[in-house]
Amino acid sequence: MRFLLVLIAGQLWLTRAANLVLSNDDGWAELNIRTFFNTLTASGHKVILSAPADNMSRTGSKKKVPEILKKPCHYNSCATGSPATGFNSTNRRLNYVNSYPATAMEFGLQKLAPKLFKKGRGTDLAITGMNVGVNTACSIFGSGTVGAACEAVSQGVPAIAFNAKGSKRLPYTTTPVPLFASVAADLAVKVTEMVLAGGKPYLPSNTFLNVNIGPVSPTKCSKASEFKFVLSRIHPVSRKAFLEDDKNPDDGMPPDVSTCGSLRLPSELSVIMAKGCWVSISAGHSKTKKDYHEAQAPVLARLRKFLTCLPK
Repeated sequence: MRFLLVLIAGQLWLTRAANLVLSNDDGWAELNIRTFFNTLTASGHKVILSAPADNMSRTGSKKKVPEILKKPCHYNSCATGSPATGFNSTNRRLNYVNSYPATAMEFGLQKLAPKLFKKGRGTDLAITGMNVGVNTACSIFGSGTVGAACEAVSQGVPAIAFNAKGSKRLPYTTTPVPLFASVAADLAVKVTEMVLAGGKPYLPSNTFLNVNIGPVSPTKCSKASEFKFVLSRIHPVSRKAFLEDDKNPDDGMPPDVSTCGSLRLPSELSVIMAKGCWVSISAGHSKTKKDYHEAQAPVLARLRKFLTCLPK
């Protein structure tokens, strides 16, 4: 009996642990991404961080060949003249790429993963973030966090972009770790494991998830367990059309997946601005960065037991 319990526990662990490549657009030495890396690793996942050497926010899907450092890395985390790509001397899995987020993700998937992950096991999922601030609606077109996620999808690796409202720019050496960073990381791990739980394929082809986490504070929404998850859409529709008839929307756009008694999902912004503690999860098309209506139903089916509805 004891052997059986150990075997079952081992099987559950194996299905949960994953090979993940992590990037962002705020820079490899940003507190948010290092906290996320540490939390994912502590949860049993094998993680490779491959992120820009400096803050590369608002660079979208731009790519270029990495260059030797002409100035110090983010928060002086490496010196002028350092190689175009490099790693932390105490942890080979912490890597910088002196280029854009999409290039950093490409480097992580093509160069680092084959070396650092166990032979025969590829990357299960690409993760980007934790972005300092939200990425909703039109802002995702210029987001390097989203751009890096879309780059991963273009290479056949499913991806999730994470963004946190109310987070601040701080170096990874900041102690103690602020609540906004630790709670956001806990929530992001939760979403990552929701996606992994159903087994492969984790997401439909050409799909990335855009996740926005509402604000954290010491007095309200101070623990991951207080947050609820809502399936949303990236781009808002006409407010008039949405308010008049969300069961039969007539706003010139295809209907969303039917859920919560509606054919129109709430916008990400309306979710994270709602009263309470909320996380929005949207399915986007990796080539257009627009809502991917055809992917909404499979995503809903995978995540249904974790999702709830916004109060009317």
